[in-house]
Amino acid sequence: MAQMLREVDLAVFPNRCEGGTNLVAMESMATGVPVVLSRNTGHLDLIQPDNCYSLDLQIPMGEVTGRAQFQDWGESSIDELVTRMEQAYVDREDAKARGAAGAAFMRTWDWSTQTDKFLAAIAPVV
Repeated sequence: MAQMLREVDLAVFPNRCEGGTNLVAMESMATGVPVVLSRNTGHLDLIQPDNCYSLDLQIPMGEVTGRAQFQDWGESSIDELVTRMEQAYVDREDAKARGAAGAAFMRTWDWSTQTDKFLAAIAPVV
């Protein structure tokens, strides 16, 4: 994976749904690759101001389909995706800064920190 990520200028994840936080997106961020993330489901845990490009225009799939199991899913706007990709291409310094901010953010997601958060969350019921 590291060899592949070395060749990447921008990682794009317009996913409708992520059951978790998206391991490949996290790996991309951790290595300083700027990423585009859809603002829905598991990506919401990764999106912070200026640590990525977010796709904010989400068509709510639960409403569109009338299916409750798709309630939190979102369909990204192709136009917004193209805009974010152009933004990263045109302003390379901003893309580099977002990549660096993403890497810094992912350093706060080490096992020790996340385990402490988990234990604190379950402490009231254990």
